[in-house]
Amino acid sequence: MFYYSRTICKYLVEKYGSTGTGTYSKNRLYPADLQKRATIDHRLDFDLGALYRRVSDYFTPAFMSGHYGTAALPKLNAALEILDAYLAKTKWLTGPEVTLADIVVVVTISSLEIVGFDLNAYPNVLRWFEDARNTLPGYEEANHKGTVEFKEYLFSKLKNN
Repeated sequence: MFYYSRTICKYLVEKYGSTGTGTYSKNRLYPADLQKRATIDHRLDFDLGALYRRVSDYFTPAFMSGHYGTAALPKLNAALEILDAYLAKTKWLTGPEVTLADIVVVVTISSLEIVGFDLNAYPNVLRWFEDARNTLPGYEEANHKGTVEFKEYLFSKLKNN
């Protein structure tokens, strides 16, 4: 049994991904090529170990105290700067094509965007996020609805304190 979403995503791509060469085939999303796969894994690990963690450190206090964890902002901004630097070099997180890393990391960034976190200081992240929202099939259905529910729940906690 798998518990981590990134591991589950890798498994799903490997097991159910199409074997063709299309944009969303498993060969493109999570290719067998060791160098490409290592870069994707690096971005997934960065998301789990740095970016998502910092986003969580920012939001979690709101559920307890009704206030964002502003003490977490310097580390969150540092993680966003790293992400912005990755995206300064390529259209997508690991190169010229969408990979599993883009699909996973867009969820992390959307949680910031949905509550109005200002991403303007990170122009490459902003560009990439807009491209991802407009390009990834099923984005609205698979992700946006959940982030709206998250926003409503979070804002109810902020209003109650």
